[in-house]
Amino acid sequence: MDLAQIGRREPEVRDRSVAQLFDWLSNKTLIPVVGKVFPFEEFRDAFAAMTTRSALGKMVVRIS
Repeated sequence: MDLAQIGRREPEVRDRSVAQLFDWLSNKTLIPVVGKVFPFEEFRDAFAAMTTRSALGKMVVRIS
């Protein structure tokens, strides 16, 4: 079974997995790598980086 199906077929497994991820994030055991932060005005550049797979790490579009 792939991850897209877990929530529908095994919601208790999904709930445990999500809880574990949030625990790791809050304890800084898991630290996502932010590759680049884009201002909102450059969201097209962020989308282009994502679709061409040229981005490394997570991309953030700042909306403030």
